[in-house]
Amino acid sequence: MEENLVVHFDGDPVRFTPDGKLSVLDAISALVDSECPTFLWDDVKKKHPEIMSYCGKLLLPKGQSLPVVDNEGWNRLSIVLMDYLGVSDFSCPEEGSI
Repeated sequence: MEENLVVHFDGDPVRFTPDGKLSVLDAISALVDSECPTFLWDDVKKKHPEIMSYCGKLLLPKGQSLPVVDNEGWNRLSIVLMDYLGVSDFSCPEEGSI
């Protein structure tokens, strides 16, 4: 079984699948410098549901999955993410606030 590749961008790990797909959450975290990329990703999916047609899932241990995109999906997603650069509303929620 092939292993995933991890590349570090300014210290942030970004996982790639053996076939070259990119972890959406890792890429968001590295690009937008967010400790909680899931909240931003949820907002992207809500405002741009068409982006899901470019996403696949990487199965992880314990039945979990991670959203991944190929090159075309990343090209589309990166355009959408440009709207979020510099936005500070997507920080981690305070404990007990959700």
